[in-house]
Amino acid sequence: MSRISILLVALMTLIACKSDPQDTGETDQDGDGYSAAVDCDDLDAEVHPDAVEVCDDVDNNCDGQIDESGLNGPAFYADGDGDGYGDPMVTQQFCVAETGWVENNLDCDDADASVNPAGTELCDALDNDCDGTIDEDDAADAAQWSYDGDGDGYGDSSKLVAACSAPANYVSEAGDCDDANAFATPGRDEICATPYDDDCDGTINESAAIDATEWFPDIDGDGYGLNTTGVFACEAPAGAADNFDDCDDTDTAVNPGAIEVCDGVDNDCSGQIDGSDASDALSWYADSDGDSFGDLSVLVLSCETSLSGYVSDDTDCDDAASAVNPDATEICDTLDNDCDGSTDGSDSADASTWYYDGDSDGYGLDSSTVLSCSSPSGYASEGGDCDDADTSASPGETETCDTVDNDCDGTIDEDDAADAATWYIDADSDGEGASSTSLTQCDQPSGYVNNATDCDDGDATLNSTTTWYYDADLDSYGVSTSTRTQCADPGTYYTLDAGDCRPGDANSYPGADEYCDSVDNDCDGSTDEDDALDALTWYADSDGDSYGDASSTTLACAEPSGYVSDDTDCDDTDASITDSQTWYLDLDGDGEGLSTSTYESCTQPSGYASVGGDCDDADATLNSTTNWYYDADLDGYGSGSAYYTRCLDPGTYYVMDNTDCEPTLADSYPGATEECLSGTSAEGVDNDCDGTIDEDCPQIHCGTISSDETWSASDEHLVTCNVYVQGTSSPVLSIDAGTTVEFNSNIGLWVGYSSDGDVEINGTSGSPVVLTSAQTSPAAGDWYGLMIWSRANGSVLDYVDVEYAGGSASYPGGVYINGVDAELDGVGVYESDENGLYVTGGSVLVTDSVFEDNTEDGVFLATSGSLDTSASSTGNEMTGNGGYPIVLGAKDVGMLDITSSFTGNGTDLIYVRAGTMDVDTTWSQLDVDYLIDGSLYVQASGVAPLWTIEDGVTIEMGSRAGLFIGYTAGGEVDIQGTSAGVTITSTQTSPAAGDWYGMVLGGSDRDSSIEGLTLGYGGYASSWPASLYIASDAEVVDSTIHDSDFSGIYVYGAEPTITGTTLEDNDLYGLYVYSGGLGGSFRGNTVTSNGDAPVSIPANYLGMLDSSSSYSGNVEDYVLVGGDTVDVDATWQKLDVDYQMLGSVYVQATSAPTVTIEDETTFEFAASTGLWVGWSTSGALDLEGDTSSGSGIVFTSAQSSPVAGDWYGLILGYYLRSGATVLEGFSVEYGGSSASYPGGVVVYNTDATLSDCAVTDSGENGVFVTGGDVSISDCEVSDNAESGVYLNTTANLDGAFTDNELTGNGDYPVLLTANSLGYLDSSSTYSGNGKDYISVTADTVDVDATWQALDVDYYMSGNVYIQVSGGVAVDTDSANYYFAANKGLYVGNGSAGAFEASNSLFTSAQSSPAAGDWIGLYFGYYATEALCEVDSSTVEYGGAGSISGNIALYYANITVTNNVIDDSSGYGIYANNSSGATVSGNSYSGNALGDTTGL
Repeated sequence: MSRISILLVALMTLIACKSDPQDTGETDQDGDGYSAAVDCDDLDAEVHPDAVEVCDDVDNNCDGQIDESGLNGPAFYADGDGDGYGDPMVTQQFCVAETGWVENNLDCDDADASVNPAGTELCDALDNDCDGTIDEDDAADAAQWSYDGDGDGYGDSSKLVAACSAPANYVSEAGDCDDANAFATPGRDEICATPYDDDCDGTINESAAIDATEWFPDIDGDGYGLNTTGVFACEAPAGAADNFDDCDDTDTAVNPGAIEVCDGVDNDCSGQIDGSDASDALSWYADSDGDSFGDLSVLVLSCETSLSGYVSDDTDCDDAASAVNPDATEICDTLDNDCDGSTDGSDSADASTWYYDGDSDGYGLDSSTVLSCSSPSGYASEGGDCDDADTSASPGETETCDTVDNDCDGTIDEDDAADAATWYIDADSDGEGASSTSLTQCDQPSGYVNNATDCDDGDATLNSTTTWYYDADLDSYGVSTSTRTQCADPGTYYTLDAGDCRPGDANSYPGADEYCDSVDNDCDGSTDEDDALDALTWYADSDGDSYGDASSTTLACAEPSGYVSDDTDCDDTDASITDSQTWYLDLDGDGEGLSTSTYESCTQPSGYASVGGDCDDADATLNSTTNWYYDADLDGYGSGSAYYTRCLDPGTYYVMDNTDCEPTLADSYPGATEECLSGTSAEGVDNDCDGTIDEDCPQIHCGTISSDETWSASDEHLVTCNVYVQGTSSPVLSIDAGTTVEFNSNIGLWVGYSSDGDVEINGTSGSPVVLTSAQTSPAAGDWYGLMIWSRANGSVLDYVDVEYAGGSASYPGGVYINGVDAELDGVGVYESDENGLYVTGGSVLVTDSVFEDNTEDGVFLATSGSLDTSASSTGNEMTGNGGYPIVLGAKDVGMLDITSSFTGNGTDLIYVRAGTMDVDTTWSQLDVDYLIDGSLYVQASGVAPLWTIEDGVTIEMGSRAGLFIGYTAGGEVDIQGTSAGVTITSTQTSPAAGDWYGMVLGGSDRDSSIEGLTLGYGGYASSWPASLYIASDAEVVDSTIHDSDFSGIYVYGAEPTITGTTLEDNDLYGLYVYSGGLGGSFRGNTVTSNGDAPVSIPANYLGMLDSSSSYSGNVEDYVLVGGDTVDVDATWQKLDVDYQMLGSVYVQATSAPTVTIEDETTFEFAASTGLWVGWSTSGALDLEGDTSSGSGIVFTSAQSSPVAGDWYGLILGYYLRSGATVLEGFSVEYGGSSASYPGGVVVYNTDATLSDCAVTDSGENGVFVTGGDVSISDCEVSDNAESGVYLNTTANLDGAFTDNELTGNGDYPVLLTANSLGYLDSSSTYSGNGKDYISVTADTVDVDATWQALDVDYYMSGNVYIQVSGGVAVDTDSANYYFAANKGLYVGNGSAGAFEASNSLFTSAQSSPAAGDWIGLYFGYYATEALCEVDSSTVEYGGAGSISGNIALYYANITVTNNVIDDSSGYGIYANNSSGATVSGNSYSGNALGDTTGL
């Protein structure tokens, strides 16, 4: 069968065997494996149910659809959001486009129809326009942001950018008028005190400034304005004053500041003409006793030239006793007879002498006496005390042994002292005495002891402590195991010596002779020692030949090791020699001698050898071992191995030296001169055969070193042109220790300049590498220097000295490092014409290096250069340089180390460049100080850096330099001046306040800690007007701040803690608090010698000042307190200076604060200011003063010449927390400047209790009460312009009104409503006022009361009703009541009431009284009859109105007895339906209508 036939059969077999799940047994015409039953085109093998549909207008897969999808169709992309743009991640091929699919794939978010390439970019965190960027700056709704350079939240309107979110340092608010000043922003309060536009409204210091002053017209220009509407402004307008106090604005000599004189004019606008305050008013003093001496306490100032009962003298101390005056004689009678201020003083004629008794033992010092009428404290009537600090010393005391003259007889510790001791002679000085001789005295005599126990005082070995040892063998030595301790000898068998080692052997004891008998005869612990009397002699056998050396012996009882008894060895170092041998004469000492000259000896004689055969015994080089070498060039030196070895010379061409290195060159041999060829190359021959070729010729270097190369110390090196170490193979130049390289002029060593290359300088401390000038007279700048560039990444600079370099200003350093990090160890740079080391664009680690005598700075780190921060640069020395030892950035200072030295330079300061310190850095005390010549910022936007300044550091600040800590970003300083202190000061030779800005702890400061800092001469800028400006809660401890241009410390918006700190010599203030506080702590500070006040502080922070601080010694010794609201609990402490209140202070807040004021504290108030407590919200005041021993708490005027009405006063408002308020031990002076608050103390719609107080010199009333209840006790209310105490109709006394003094007031002592009358007490005094009456206003009395007789009468200015539902009773005795016109007293008129009067006067208040002046006493229908009585009183001048009688009874059957009833305009008694009244014993006269009616 043919091959074709076989293939056809096989093919048919395969077709017949095909298995198809679709095969139904029908035909498959196209042979695609599918029968016509399922094949939709059985004539096309490419069409069947499993075919892939393609775009060809054919149903390829027989699914009934044509071209529904196809592999060869175009790609379409899902458009899920229907915006016409497809999702590139969702793709499919279609023959024709289908719904939801598009041909582009440009959509970046197919779920959002607004996001596509045609979309508008918006600020919505979406890429709206699918350009690959989200929220770019051109977004349609991008906001405008302005650059905020000063971090105050407002940006520069001229620096705008559009962006969706704020770029770094940009803000949404524009309008900043000064973007370099964080304190100038829109909306900020304008402040007159600042020189810039605080609120950015275009005007500086406009009238709307919060501290603007109200100015009033001042026509006469005397500084006092008219009382009219003023204008507000920061500066005084022309013709204006800051007050409205002028009473005559046409006369410059008349104003509140003028001095009142006796000229008929009200000069000082006080309302009085030629008053007692006239400057030339005469002083007159009361002379009640007529002794021509006046009472200082009773002073009248008057323009009158004489006053009856007064004299001009004021020295009388008791004006009630004429025998007491300055001319009287002082005597002991408890009176100050002579008015010298002392009662029964030492000048009293009959005074006794008293002796100062400091120890209170009843005896005083004769040298310290006083005259006194009675025993002064600490004095005694007896003198004679010899030690007035010791109670055991005085006359009569018993003398004792205590180094004190107890009995004051002039002798100390006599022998008869009570406790003197008995001492016994100790002749043998063994510490025990003999009873035979003794002394009694205090101190131990020499040679005596305090016992008598010695049995033999002539033998120091015998005493009570002597030990006796038992001696059984009577060899005079006992044993320590059997002893007796006693003074006397115990007898036989006892001895004083112990140590017997054989108690039963009388021949064995310490010191006995030793024998070779195996016994320790001498008791030294050893048996048969070498010193035994019968020891044998033994001879050394060093060579072990059993023969000994007679010259080396030892004694021993037995043969010692290494010794023998024989002594015949003639050479004990050689075991083979025991007797003599032959020796040969060796004259040349070469070890071979002449065979003809010998000597027999046991030992080798000097000049002989043990070997013979020398051929020339005069030449040590010739003997049987001499080597001879071939010398081809006849230069005296051969080579190679020995040609002959024999004693005799072989002849020409043979020598004994084989060290010729050049056998064929006669000029080359050991010791020849090394020669060099001309030019720059060496000869190439080792002329002197020292193993080195051309060693005396320098290695010449010039050009580029492109492969590794080593310069060794054994060569001289001369660089004749610039050498560049660089190349494609990254060459390394290695310079070995001890190598010196000289450089010609104007060239240098350049490493890694334009391609890779490194230098490895491997010097050592003992063998440094030296790079120096090739000049015979070298000088600074001879050559460029060593320059390490950015392509040198692995250079090593160990112990290299660079001299006389720095010849190029372009590369200003003997070592110049640019753009690469490097380590310098043991480097020395000397005599550079520029800097020693100059670093730019890289960092260096410098250790154990020296930079000396360079023209400029020792080390200069450019702005981009730095010290390596991985380790400190230690052990360096920078001295003799013309500029600074080192110039560097602030954050590099921490890498300097105290092991380095920086002294001896042109300017011995570490120069620190201005900039930002954004990493933690520690500055240590070095041997020179630091200089910062610019502003240094310690801050970072990320982790806040910490600047640590260690103890002993001094920093000098350049002109207008500053330290800004946490100014616009986080930062912190930790100053650790715990011992030597830290000093930051001006660098000027004559420093002055304001030389530099100062230290600013900004709002982002992380609460810095400052301890032991001395800081001075800052405060240059008005923005930071202090040496220390604090805007954080920092802590300042044990520091000194001095000589600032404004204030020592200025606090802005923070609460620092300041303790143990001195603030002195500042131009204005020691401490100025603009806002913020003191962190609750201002303790232990000293604020002194400042140009204005020690402290200026808002009132809300006043409680943080502490009395442990000192505030005195300033030009103005006040704490200046700014007007403020106190909204926290506080204690205002007594300081060593007073407080001066510059503005009104309000104690109030929703938190209901309480201010506590300590005793003896004084507050001086400026004009138009006051202290308001609980005025509009809750507040309390705790005054717990005590005037019994001092002035208590004082509120007064700040004027130098205070007058009534200088300030508002103490005002207690409606919201006063009365229960928490204590008003005790205080005085208020010169208040009452406002008619709206008419009192030195104003109680407004609240309750208050005043005690132990004084309210004086008010321009209105002393105490004014409206709408509240008060009680007043132990108070002086005097010299006020109006009434002493004024209670209006809504106010009441409620409680005590006792022990008060009301005098010198211009109107009434007290004005009050009748309902409060019962609280007035006769323990108070009310006289000496302008109107000496108690003024009683119309009122209804609804509480039981007793109206007491006082030292003044009552003036009833209105009708008084005594009545209340339920009843009320009032009684009075011995009081006088004066009634205003048509006013009267009504009892029980509309409700129940009772009134009982006895021994009292009821009359008219008119100066010329007449019948009918007032209404009278009216008892009405509701009068409680049983309690109503008028007895033994006078009622006159009544009868006005419808009452028609001095006493009117209306249905009131009361008792009226024993009265004087006169001058009524009606009846004396008018009765209506009161026939039951008891009326008797009365007298009547002058009653117009009759004495009585209706009875």
